[in-house]
Amino acid sequence: VADACRRHGKVAGIPCSPDDVPKYREIGYRFFNVISDYRCVFGGLKKIQTDLAALGVPLGRG
Repeated sequence: VADACRRHGKVAGIPCSPDDVPKYREIGYRFFNVISDYRCVFGGLKKIQTDLAALGVPLGRG
């Protein structure tokens, strides 16, 4: 796909994790969708959980 895009003057894109960007960049991809609704929500919830735990307020059941 990346080769076909390059031949036709297009930018090759792919959804991937941030850790996979170097691998895909090496084979010719130049646009990376590294964020998703899931990652945004999950990351935000993990931060809230960490912040509350630091204040002595566990987040979860119990």
